[in-house]
Amino acid sequence: MSKCNDDFFDAKKDWSRVKDALLGSYLPVYFAKVIHTKKPIVYIDCFAGAGKFKSGEDGSPRIALAERKSAIEHCRSFAILPKIDMYFIDPVYDKELAANISDYPHDDGHGSIKVIKGTYETTVPEILSNIGDANVFLYVDPFGIRNLANRIFANACKNFQGNVELLLNLNSFGFIREACRVTGTLYKGEKIELEEREESIIDKSANAERVLSAIAGGEYWRKIIEDYHRDSQPSPKPSLVAERNFSACYRKTLSKSGGGPFKYVLDIPIKTKPGSYPKYRMVYATNHPDGCIAMADNMIRRADELYTEIQSGGQMSFFEVDANQEMKPDAAILTPLVRECLSRQISSLQNSVANFPGIHCSNPSKIPVKIRLRDMVADFFCENGVICATKDIHAILASLENKGEIVVSRIPNITKTGKPSKFWVEDKDKTIYIHLKESSQ
Repeated sequence: MSKCNDDFFDAKKDWSRVKDALLGSYLPVYFAKVIHTKKPIVYIDCFAGAGKFKSGEDGSPRIALAERKSAIEHCRSFAILPKIDMYFIDPVYDKELAANISDYPHDDGHGSIKVIKGTYETTVPEILSNIGDANVFLYVDPFGIRNLANRIFANACKNFQGNVELLLNLNSFGFIREACRVTGTLYKGEKIELEEREESIIDKSANAERVLSAIAGGEYWRKIIEDYHRDSQPSPKPSLVAERNFSACYRKTLSKSGGGPFKYVLDIPIKTKPGSYPKYRMVYATNHPDGCIAMADNMIRRADELYTEIQSGGQMSFFEVDANQEMKPDAAILTPLVRECLSRQISSLQNSVANFPGIHCSNPSKIPVKIRLRDMVADFFCENGVICATKDIHAILASLENKGEIVVSRIPNITKTGKPSKFWVEDKDKTIYIHLKESSQ
C-alpha cells in the first residue's frame, strides 16, 4: 500500500540510509576517475527533495555537495581542474532545498550549483543539450513509478555526445502492484508500505497500460503479470519471482544487448528485514568497466552493511552475503562461472576478428586473442549479478593461473626490484591481459 508522504523529510528511514550510503560511497570514486579526463563534470539529481531531514540528517543533495567539495580539495594541485556543475531538480521542494544548501555558494570558481523547480523529463534534456562533451552522472530517486518513463534515459544518452552514468531507484514492487491493479489481476503479495506520493498511482483508464509500458520500456511486463496470475505456489514466492523477472527485464532495456544505451547494468535490492520483499532496487548503469567494477564492490559493501547493521541489529553474521543479501557463493561455485565468462569473452573476440574484412579463418577458435582483466570482471558482474567482490574473482583467476589453465600478461611484467609482477589490481600504470592456453582454445 502507498501512503501520503508529507512527513517523508521528518526523519531518514533505514533504507534511505543505505541508498544514500551507496551514492555517497561511489561519488568519491566517480569524481576521482572522471576528473582525470579533464572534461566538465555534470551531476544531476532528478528528484532532489528538501536536501535535509528535520532530524538533521543530510539528504542526497548535501551528500553529493560534500563529496564534490572533497574532490575539489584533493585536486587543487592539478594544472587543469574541470568544472563540476551540480543541478538539483524538484517540482515541490525547491525552496526548502535552496535554503538547506545555502551554505554552498552558487558559483565557487569550480562550477555552479543550481536548484531548478521542474520535472526531470523536460529539464534533463535541456541541460544535456547545452553542455557539449562532458561526464554526466544522473541520480534518479523518485517517489513511486509514474514519472519514470524509460525512454528518457535512452533518448538522453542517444542524443548526448558525452559519457553518462546512471543511479536509479526502481520501485519494482510498486510496478508489480500497479500492473496487477490496472489489469484486474489479484495481487497475492504482502501489503508493503511503499514510499510514494499519492499522485504517483496510475489512473485505471484506457491509457493506463500504455503508461505502464512506457515506464517499463516495453511490453514484457504483460507476460510477467500473466505468469504471476497463473502461479499457484504459496505466497510470497509468486510475488518475489515476478519482481525479480521484472527487474531483470528492466535492466535489459537499459543495456545495449536489449537496445539500450549502456554496456553495463547492475542492481541491488534494498530489504529491511531478512527474507522480506525489497523496498526497491537501486539500478546502476555505465559504459565504462571501471565504473561497473567500483559500483559492484560498493554494492557488496552496502549489502553487508544492510544485513549486519539494519537487519541483524548490529550482530555479526557467520557468513558473507552478496548484493541480493543471500549467502555469497564459495570458490567451488564461482570457479565454473568465471571459466564460462572468460570463455565467452574469448570466443566473442575470436569471432569478431574472424569476421574482420580481409581476414579468412575457417576456425576462429584457433585465433590467439587476449582480453583485458577489467573487461572480463565487469562482464562477469553483468552476466551473473553482484554475487561476489572483485577480489573473489581475482582469487579464482590466480588459481587458474597457478594451475596453468590461463596465461596472465602484466604490464609492467617486472617489479622495481626485478621480480616477475604478480599484481591483480589495475590502475593507470598497471594493465593485465588474460589468454587461454592454446590447448584450451
